[in-house]
Amino acid sequence: MHTSARPRRAALLCCHFTRNLAYYRAGWNADQPNFPRIDLWATLNSNFLDIAVIEWCKLFAETKAYYSWRRVVVDPDPFIPQLFSDFGATKVEWDIYIAKMRTYRDKFLAHLDRRNKMDIPEMELAQFAIYYLFDTMRAEKSSNVFRGLPHDLRKYSAGCKVEAAQLYASAI
Repeated sequence: MHTSARPRRAALLCCHFTRNLAYYRAGWNADQPNFPRIDLWATLNSNFLDIAVIEWCKLFAETKAYYSWRRVVVDPDPFIPQLFSDFGATKVEWDIYIAKMRTYRDKFLAHLDRRNKMDIPEMELAQFAIYYLFDTMRAEKSSNVFRGLPHDLRKYSAGCKVEAAQLYASAI
């Protein structure tokens, strides 16, 4: 694979995560669904969350993975400490968070283990990390890597959320 393909694909994973999380969140108002209470809509909504977790894990859960953030930023050493500082997290909190994301992915998405309780990860840190990675890569990489992709993931997320909310509303 050409070396510029890896950062482009990592940027695409950031976009996929962002879109799926926005679609998932648009389906909820507090703890009440904003979609018809039928299996199709519940399945669609939960699949959005599941894909967001899978995409995030490709970038952050495995440091040796092909698309790991370590392999797509120019200088990986200051990346995580700066992310921690900007978000207000510690290394211990980050490690616990990664473990929660891996558990959800491994025990409920990739396999169905015998656990009786599914702990859906809180997604604020995941979203922050995705935005931080995308912004870092955008500052470092040529515009070719980002050709056709959103310039700002926050605005992209807002647009996706509106799109999904309109569709959910029309289905009710």
